[in-house]
Amino acid sequence: MANQQSATFQFSQIQPGTKWYDWSSSANWVNGVTPGSLGGTAAVTIPASTAGTSYDNVASLTLASLTEQTGAPAVEIASGDILTAGTLGSVGVIRVDANAKLFETGGAGGGYVTLNGANAVAELDGNPSASFTFTAGNPSSVYLRQLTLGGSDSHPVQGFAAGDQIYLEEQGWKTVPAGPFSVTYTPSGTGATTGTLTITSGGTTVYKLTDFSGSTSTTYHASATTITDPQTGVSTQAVDLVICFAEGTRIATPDGARSEEHTSELQSH
Repeated sequence: MANQQSATFQFSQIQPGTKWYDWSSSANWVNGVTPGSLGGTAAVTIPASTAGTSYDNVASLTLASLTEQTGAPAVEIASGDILTAGTLGSVGVIRVDANAKLFETGGAGGGYVTLNGANAVAELDGNPSASFTFTAGNPSSVYLRQLTLGGSDSHPVQGFAAGDQIYLEEQGWKTVPAGPFSVTYTPSGTGATTGTLTITSGGTTVYKLTDFSGSTSTTYHASATTITDPQTGVSTQAVDLVICFAEGTRIATPDGARSEEHTSELQSH
């Protein structure tokens, strides 16, 4: 593997009338060294600043690592763009805009990932040390790879709602449990808004999310499915975690809004 080379951001040139300091501008990199010029070997550092948002507006970019120092503003991945990093630092917010993708390939990535727009995707390897926040009205997906069967993640998952999906992929398990699956949510205490979401199969724990913002009145569902991994493009098995729509929910279709029951009937034919 090629030696890593440093690329350090500086808040020098802002988009007029915005809060964004573009990654595509060499003026926003120390000595004009942009990550793209380093051919995937860039160890990128975002320093502390109160200037604005570090805005990744490069269509597709691969980094060796991304580190946001304490006090650094959020990194925002522009709509439709792809950011791939070998490792993510444990400090800092990464916002993934609509149709954008964040991939972390080195395992146990960190940071605070916000799925900031519809169809945003985040995929991390290993039992991640990242927190995930889904945003209302923006159905998005999180993919977790190289997991330990029976393992757990103690980092926060917030805002998970109907239309969002969490995929637990098979690479670390070799074989996805066959199911059927049971999903239970247990609050951490009386009146608590967070708790543990446990997925089991045949009485055996598949995975736990132990800092999950949920509700005992919500119906969670898990199933085995075949997916195309968004990072590798390879077909693989996964456990798909979703929230069941309430009876009577109106769902957008090409023929207009229909009830959940009617949509399910159409899909079954």
